[in-house]
Amino acid sequence: MLAWLAIVAMVALESCNGADDPENIEPTLMLAEARDVTRTEATLGAVVERHGPATLTYVRFVYAPEGAAETMSNNLEPDAEGRVSLRLTGLRPGSTYTYYAIGGTSTASLRSEPLSFVTQPNDKPKVGPVAALSTGPLSIIVGFEVIDDGGESLTGAGCYVREVATGLESRQELAADQLTEGSHRLCISPLKVDNEYEITPFASNSAGETLGETFSYTTRNSIVLEEAGQFALLFGGDAAGCLDELTVSGPMNGDDFHLLRLMLGAPVAESETKPGVKVSRVDLSDVVITEGGASYDGQRYIEADVLSTGLFAGCVDLLSITLPATALQLQRNALLDCSGLTTLTIPAGVTEVLPSLGCSLLKSIEVSEANTSYSSYQGVLYSRDLTQIVWFPEGKEDAFTLPSNVTEISEGAFKNIPVKTLIIPETVKTISRGAFAGSSLEEITLPDDLTNVSGSMFQDCSSLRVVRLGSKVNFLGDYVFDGCQLTDLYITAEIPPYVSGNAFTDRSWDLLNKCTLHVPSASRSRYRSHARWGKFVKIVADD
Repeated sequence: MLAWLAIVAMVALESCNGADDPENIEPTLMLAEARDVTRTEATLGAVVERHGPATLTYVRFVYAPEGAAETMSNNLEPDAEGRVSLRLTGLRPGSTYTYYAIGGTSTASLRSEPLSFVTQPNDKPKVGPVAALSTGPLSIIVGFEVIDDGGESLTGAGCYVREVATGLESRQELAADQLTEGSHRLCISPLKVDNEYEITPFASNSAGETLGETFSYTTRNSIVLEEAGQFALLFGGDAAGCLDELTVSGPMNGDDFHLLRLMLGAPVAESETKPGVKVSRVDLSDVVITEGGASYDGQRYIEADVLSTGLFAGCVDLLSITLPATALQLQRNALLDCSGLTTLTIPAGVTEVLPSLGCSLLKSIEVSEANTSYSSYQGVLYSRDLTQIVWFPEGKEDAFTLPSNVTEISEGAFKNIPVKTLIIPETVKTISRGAFAGSSLEEITLPDDLTNVSGSMFQDCSSLRVVRLGSKVNFLGDYVFDGCQLTDLYITAEIPPYVSGNAFTDRSWDLLNKCTLHVPSASRSRYRSHARWGKFVKIVADD
């Protein structure tokens, strides 16, 4: 602005001094100092002062760096005050430019005195501070920004990683195709658990290297995921070792759960490589289950907020797990054949839980006190009001007596349990399909008011020898004793219950010939003449 004012003042002074000049004097063209000069840009300016009727037919700037050919601008139109300006771009950094203005009337050509300016030289890059995006015990994903490349192509960018305890330092760089201005991510690995590191971002060009602010990070047995799908990045490369405990937070999709399964001992497909990291205890309480990613087991895909069937199937190294607090469902056999699992915690938000088979060491199922659907009593999973038993852990071996307020036993609740003696109170009115299948029960008495002996209720109970049915029973489902070796079946119902076509089907035991059927003496003839009950060879009156 000062340059413009100086030019205008000079023109005005010359105009006053030339008051008696002829009226046909040619216009005056005066050059201004270049302004707003950067590495590659500058603004040129000039003032056209008319002293008579003559007008300029053109005004242009001519400029060139030292030793180069001149460049001429297009014709410029002066404004109402006679000023013209031109913003130059694409200039050479650190170069001296000479420039002048030319103009013409119908009778003369004008040229200003030349001036010069120097563009700013290229500089080292500018790099912003580093921040942790996703963190893990063996890796960290950081973010940083190359604010300015300094006017030249970057020759490198990344982070210096220094292990504080040993002083060892490594340099981890971005790929060549990522060397640009803007925000960047970098996965730093491998790291060591419970170690402190100093991470310093850098960027370099031909002018030199610039370091950003140093960030300190101490590795822990925990993972913080910024977005789903990053689990593999944090355990990629040369990551190896055994993590007794691992805590995960953030969104996880099918890709993430697939790798976690392998780290927990799930079978590895022929086309896969077994991960170098092994985990035995995992806390997923702060995980959000997110749709997307590949199949977690080669067949099934993740549903949002659902612990799907087979999600942890075959994870033989898993000893304990805390499920995500935001999960709504634990589907049947989500933990199938987790043979090392000893404890399981059901979070607050779960509203549907179905048992998993093959958890042979599971001794206790705990429930968050904030859960409004379920509760735990003596390590057994019940409905919140303790009226329905949902899941009896397979690892509990002692004889067990159900609480007196239980009215319902869910499907498969006692499946495969090692308990030999189970006392069921008379309050139980409903026992669902397969409730005791595969268990080690030797003898059992069902409540007198139970009307329905559901299908497969005792299927594959190979140790079961004696079953007592009550007086109200009126239905026996298919395969109810399949795979059993009953010696005595007691029933006090005076009217023979309805029997499904495959109720007495068995694979290895000649039930109808080897089992004695005990019935009320007054009803013996009814059972003997019954189409299906009558097939028992031994039917005895027993009051």
